[in-house]
Amino acid sequence: MNRYHDEQVSRYTYKIVENDPYGQYPFLYAIMGVDKCVVIDTGTGIGDFVGYLDKNINTKGLPYLVINTHAHFDHVGGNSRFKSTKGFLGVHMGGANTKFSENLDINSLCLAHNCTVKHFKVDKWLKEGDKIYLDDSDRKTINSLEIIDAPGHTPDSIAIYSHVEKILFIGDNIYPFTVIHLDCLGSNVSDYIRTLKKLQVFISKVEKTPAGTLNFKKKGNFCLPCESEGKEKEGEKKEGGEGAKKGGGGKNEEGEEKKEQEDKQNESKTTQEKKPTDPKSNEKHEENPPSQTPNPPATTTQKQTKEVHPHQKLIDNFCELTGLKEEKMAKIFSIDALMRLSNYKVNDMLDFYFSNGSALSQICPPGTKPSETKATHKSTQERKSAAKEVKEFKIPKEVKLCCGHVESSLSPSSIPDMLTLLEIVKMGGLHATHVDSGYGEFSNGTFSIMMPLKPKW
Repeated sequence: MNRYHDEQVSRYTYKIVENDPYGQYPFLYAIMGVDKCVVIDTGTGIGDFVGYLDKNINTKGLPYLVINTHAHFDHVGGNSRFKSTKGFLGVHMGGANTKFSENLDINSLCLAHNCTVKHFKVDKWLKEGDKIYLDDSDRKTINSLEIIDAPGHTPDSIAIYSHVEKILFIGDNIYPFTVIHLDCLGSNVSDYIRTLKKLQVFISKVEKTPAGTLNFKKKGNFCLPCESEGKEKEGEKKEGGEGAKKGGGGKNEEGEEKKEQEDKQNESKTTQEKKPTDPKSNEKHEENPPSQTPNPPATTTQKQTKEVHPHQKLIDNFCELTGLKEEKMAKIFSIDALMRLSNYKVNDMLDFYFSNGSALSQICPPGTKPSETKATHKSTQERKSAAKEVKEFKIPKEVKLCCGHVESSLSPSSIPDMLTLLEIVKMGGLHATHVDSGYGEFSNGTFSIMMPLKPKW
């Protein structure tokens, strides 16, 4: 069983979804900096999260720095595994309520889910406005992650803003289609409202400032694991040019490359001159073009089959809401079987997907052997497709929210939407759809929140 699945959500940031046995499915994030890999939340700790990162994302072996958005077990459970990693830079947590954060046995909610959390040392307590730099040799705001106190869901909750990519990691304070909990130990409705309003003001300020790019060239050995080979070659040429200015070493490398290109061109010309001596071979070449052309037709047929699918819009909508790619999804479970079980309704598909977890691959098996061979054929081209996707990541112009569950690309407009929902509840204009022990669930369709029936506003 695959415990983790990852997706690149921006140029430097990866989202990792943990398939945990407790039904939480937390969204964890890894940000590849110049001299460190910043990990935001570590999951339940049930799997080898560090090993997964080493193999699939942090392939250059950068030292890890862990930041937790809050102290719940599905966000801090994997912290202890990072302690033994090479050059570990420590665990960082919000310092607004350190007593709450340190009382893991009770406040992590592990007792409610019949699990345990291995204790860990917090190396630094963060405060409002603190910055963690993605390049310690270039300590500019544009290269930093800024900490924002964000109590409400828990008293120790924080949000983290990436200036270089205009991403706000908001933890469990907001996400769509799944209940947001203000019924936990330490939850506070008035704090939650103040946090949403503060984040709204913060976003309006940083929205005006442009995003940027990290400078990986000067670090030599350290670069993004997903950067295309073409970009690496360009970097090498530029470094060669600088060497030429200093000592002339770069010119020799460029000269050797030019000689190799000229030799290849001469070889191709000589082969073309030899081929026309046989007239029959000319006819064969004209009738049958080179056998290197099967790949483009295969891609076009794949595109055609995707367009022909009668429920492609539903599939695209489901993939967008879950953050899954259709190719990866096909290896895990059958989307057609899931649609049939869910009566072709996206909300039912989401409920079925998030509630069944690892059993989904058994309920909706991924398919027959022919489909598996196609999937393996695609997996051999993962690096090439990944390189193409990297080029598509443009410098963002708008802020987006990365949530702790369900959604990794939420619009900032969701914050005023949530404030409106709470205002309607306060005015008595919305009744609870579910009531339990003095708490009620209120929903506007997109957002649902579990909160006290008589809160302190």
